[in-house]
Amino acid sequence: ASDVYKRQNTQWALFIAAGGYQPNQPWWDASGRKWLQQDGRMEPSYWQHERFGHRHPNYPVVGISWYEAMAFCRWLTQHLHDGFTYTLPSEMEWEYAARGTTRRVYAWGNQRLDDERANYNQNHQGTTAVGCFPAGATLEGLLDLIGTVWEWTRSAYQPYPYDPNDGREDGTEPAQKYFTLRGGGSLNRPFYLRASNRGSYTPDTRTNRVGLRLARRSPV
Repeated sequence: ASDVYKRQNTQWALFIAAGGYQPNQPWWDASGRKWLQQDGRMEPSYWQHERFGHRHPNYPVVGISWYEAMAFCRWLTQHLHDGFTYTLPSEMEWEYAARGTTRRVYAWGNQRLDDERANYNQNHQGTTAVGCFPAGATLEGLLDLIGTVWEWTRSAYQPYPYDPNDGREDGTEPAQKYFTLRGGGSLNRPFYLRASNRGSYTPDTRTNRVGLRLARRSPV
């Protein structure tokens, strides 16, 4: 099941406080550790930014690379120790959460996009607090799938149709790949906020346009 909310700054602060950016911690794999040691940072880009950073604890965390997102998932799995595994959703899991079985145009249905449903088209001059667009929720109750910030998935960007066995989900050699983004952001026009739309970045990209959402997996 996908998480209801995008991850917030307040939750990322716990990761930082727990030594999240120490490269010897077990939540960093070899590729992430290599990136971290090259980068040398101890917090997300924009963490100190007046508009996007930790001064807004209930805003979505931004300025995180794919490597950071994956490390956060591993840390949370270990930190909560509740029998579940937390990870980035695959691109197909994200799309299913957004479109459902009826293949909705937008997360909430086929009704036209408007200011009550999402943050888009520079209407708010940046990000907004998570959960403040209840009219944009899916029928299942997932919030903020569309707009505000794009969301990392764990899937490498490859052409559709989707095939989970073609290597896009194997996670190997991430530095050589682009990873898929979904959801659209606060700067985008309505066309880019359709639930079927796709984007991509290299895993080391850190921008104020991208955050993350988690998928929670039950024990097998």
